[in-house]
Amino acid sequence: MKKRVTRMEERGIEQDKKARIREYIIISLIVLIPILAVISGVIWGMLHHKIEYYISDGTTEKSIVLSNSSVEQACEALGFKDVIITKQEQSGDKIIVKVSPALHATIKSKNTSITTRFTECTVRELLEEKGFTFDDKDEITPPLDTRLKEDAQILIIDVEYQEIDETEQTPFEIENKENSELLKGKQKIIQYGVYGEKKVTYRVKLEDGEQTEKEIISEEVIKEPVNCVVEQGTKEPTTEQEKQEINQSQENDTKTPLTTTTTTNTNNTSVQAPKQQIINSTNPEDFSTAGRAYVWSVPAGIQDDTVNKIITAGDGSSYEYTGVIDVKATAYNRVEDGGLVTATGTITQYGTIAVDPSIIPLGTKLYVVSDGGQSWSYGPGLAEDTGGLIKGNKIDLFFMTGEEATEFGVRSAKVYILKD
Repeated sequence: MKKRVTRMEERGIEQDKKARIREYIIISLIVLIPILAVISGVIWGMLHHKIEYYISDGTTEKSIVLSNSSVEQACEALGFKDVIITKQEQSGDKIIVKVSPALHATIKSKNTSITTRFTECTVRELLEEKGFTFDDKDEITPPLDTRLKEDAQILIIDVEYQEIDETEQTPFEIENKENSELLKGKQKIIQYGVYGEKKVTYRVKLEDGEQTEKEIISEEVIKEPVNCVVEQGTKEPTTEQEKQEINQSQENDTKTPLTTTTTTNTNNTSVQAPKQQIINSTNPEDFSTAGRAYVWSVPAGIQDDTVNKIITAGDGSSYEYTGVIDVKATAYNRVEDGGLVTATGTITQYGTIAVDPSIIPLGTKLYVVSDGGQSWSYGPGLAEDTGGLIKGNKIDLFFMTGEEATEFGVRSAKVYILKD
């Protein structure tokens, strides 16, 4: 009996659960159906909501009614193409729009180049709107206050000013003094010229990082130049030997006429050199420093008149040249008594220079100085020799001793090709 009662109770509980579930479903449907109906109505209304657009470009005004559309689509539908919206107002289902024809500009700066659309405005307004930065030093074309009413190209040049210091050489002058104990027509250098130095401060203008202007602000002398002093002989000959020497000197003068050269220093002021021979001789001895104790007795530094193509050495001698070659210079010396026979059959001596004949033909007269033209000078010489390792822009300078050759080592140099 108890078991039967328990089963009946369980059936009752189960029936109650099912009844409550049915009630929950019915209540949920009653609540959800109206909500879904409202949402569906809203969505349907949004999808089919009609808006009336009034669009004007200042001369023409048009209107259109569209559903589920944008201002851009309305402009397109009414034929307002390539325009920029300048004003937009909405009142209920009505949108009033003002547009302007789009202008196009290309804007270029150091690191940026863009093409953009815009409406009538100034250059400054357009650049600021597009996020370009600039200052009063920058050069902008067209100027910032220019009003743009048509397509345009705008160029921004970044301008910067810097002050830099440079050390420059100042040329020395050549002084002539008479020597009554030196035969007339003879010259003797009693003091070699030494270049001076000065510190020059420049104001440099940079445009997009590239130097375009350079202006001297100040100059300060660091070291005064030392003039080259040349004694000119005035002594009349008294012996036959002295007369022969003068005659020989006069003969040489007729072969190489005296020429006045002018050199220009870094201050753009002319320094008048004395009348002196521009050496155009074909005699190899005129292009040798043979007999000197050391080749370094050739005064360091030259003055280069690039307009007339004349170099003036520290001892006052001048040479006309036709070209300049940058080379790597090495050194060699005499290795046996009696000297070495060169590739051209001559005996090596100071002034003998080994070259690559494909670059510098044998027999060419040369003048060799340091790469900067000031720190050292080998002086005049002849392309008389060759070497297995002398290929391309390389030369080998002959020295009388191994000590000199070792001291020279390997150096960058300039070779002036002298005029025949």
